[in-house]
Amino acid sequence: MRIVIKSPNVTEKPYERDGVKRVIREQWAFFESEPGIERPFKVSIGQKPAYAPGVYDLAPSSFRVSRFDGLELGYIDLTPVKPAVAAVPPAPPAKVG
Repeated sequence: MRIVIKSPNVTEKPYERDGVKRVIREQWAFFESEPGIERPFKVSIGQKPAYAPGVYDLAPSSFRVSRFDGLELGYIDLTPVKPAVAAVPPAPPAKVG
């Protein structure tokens, strides 16, 4: 499972509730359940800065246990996937002579 952010663009939707003006800030992400199969979805980012383009995992804080002890997905929070560090091959032995 991968979550991909392709664009740093944020959509802002202003609304008013109880006389207070508010803004919903969302960003498009893509869920890859299988290689080559992407499903777009919106991530609400609140007042946080936009996610940079890249590959992400769901943060553990995105999950919660329901009152019936089931696992649920709550407010989505993403953590960047760090690229794998390539192993550096050992240096060849020094030639003596």
